[in-house]
Amino acid sequence: MAEHRVLIHQAQDAEELGDFGAITSFYNNILALPYEQSATRPDAEKMMLWARSREYGYKRYTSAGSFPKDVLFLTSGTDVQLDRLETEVKGWCRDGRSRSIEHYVFACEAGKTTKDLNTNCWKEYREKVLNTMYLREDGLELGVAFNAIDRSYIPEVVQAFAESVDHKCERVIPVRGVDRQDH
Repeated sequence: MAEHRVLIHQAQDAEELGDFGAITSFYNNILALPYEQSATRPDAEKMMLWARSREYGYKRYTSAGSFPKDVLFLTSGTDVQLDRLETEVKGWCRDGRSRSIEHYVFACEAGKTTKDLNTNCWKEYREKVLNTMYLREDGLELGVAFNAIDRSYIPEVVQAFAESVDHKCERVIPVRGVDRQDH
């Protein structure tokens, strides 16, 4: 009985510290359950307002130029494929509208895949998304505050990358993507 308490306390400690490996091991090996990382979901209504607005939904701004001053903060979403990372940087306004600021495709070099964290695509993602400041039309520079990255394809690699940015995964947040292709 005491052994179970120790295991439970170890799992709680691992969860508080954000130790993904220990948490996963506890769920898989002790509880015999698949581990699914939980996260607070953004308000779907607010996040999708931009899709209803033809005026703002499809206008793209680039890091070379500037974007309107009603953008308060930036986020990014990244899809992970075998041969590339695709990232959309969005600017969010007070009323819930979003503006597409930049879209990147980070291709792997020949003979490499995204399964290798030493591939150029991960370095380019870090440089162009995580380390770039974007210029707002009033001269204020904004960095991307939150970065969601799809972990569905290669969860261990994505988790390792996110932890390499910050060990609590607060800046690069691994999420489970949803396939939205209509067949």
